[in-house]
Amino acid sequence: MRTIHALFIVGLMLVNNGTQTNEVMLQPAAESVCFQKKSSGHRSVDIAWALCNKDGGPKADSFFISDEKVKRTNDPKKVKIRDYDTCRTGFEKVAGCNSNPDIKPCKDQSLPIIRQVINAKDDSVLRSFSVCPEDPKTELPNNTKVVDVIRITTEQFRSFPLKASRVNSDPSNFSLRNGFTHFWASSNKQYFKVDIAESKVSIRAIPVQWIWNYGDGTTRRLNYPGEPAPEHTLHDKTDTSHVYQETGKFQVVVTTLYRGEFSVDGGPWEPIPGQASVPSEPSVMDVWRTKKELIATD
Repeated sequence: MRTIHALFIVGLMLVNNGTQTNEVMLQPAAESVCFQKKSSGHRSVDIAWALCNKDGGPKADSFFISDEKVKRTNDPKKVKIRDYDTCRTGFEKVAGCNSNPDIKPCKDQSLPIIRQVINAKDDSVLRSFSVCPEDPKTELPNNTKVVDVIRITTEQFRSFPLKASRVNSDPSNFSLRNGFTHFWASSNKQYFKVDIAESKVSIRAIPVQWIWNYGDGTTRRLNYPGEPAPEHTLHDKTDTSHVYQETGKFQVVVTTLYRGEFSVDGGPWEPIPGQASVPSEPSVMDVWRTKKELIATD
């Protein structure tokens, strides 16, 4: 009965016609085993080994061809996609970063996100770039596979039917030239549910900024929606009032920026990078002028 000595299996990296492959090679665990590698065909290799004779060479009657075929493959690189918020003034607590007041907004007035393509094997960053809603879809290099994880992307968050804020004014839809018209917007969190990979995912949208366009060429970005002022008159200035210097009819629009969070199967809430920009329906403001006249009493 012939005794077969133990073998170690080690990896050998080969390059064939520009294609990187992993090829298995048998290495002896003792000096009494000789080995050699024998290639066979373009798509696989056979591994041959043999026992050594007294002279150190392989015994002619002890050659053994392994059954293992090692295919020459070009496996796709596995990557993960991660999105992060850029940091801006007034948003540090949400994003946990140092603000940059010079960040240029996207066309819809939301801030760009930072998208990273990460090697799934060692978490090294392969690419990092900013993305706005108007940018084309991110294209990954050929032979790249994205590892599936449950997450809500910025694009998915923006696809939910988020309701716009409502424009409120005092006086309602009416003002006088050079008067302090008081404006405020509605402010409500919104909730959605979706099934992803057999998991129950909850999404909530939280309003964080309100961008006013008063229709007269004036815009204003605020971190609060304002509130009713029951005792307000056109002579009283408020934190969210606006002065029209011309008469006419003006269309007022408030665009609300929502940040998002998601929870998987009732787990902790995780942030969704980026914001969703939702403009309101226009509210028409009719601005009049006042005219003083002396009226005789006799």
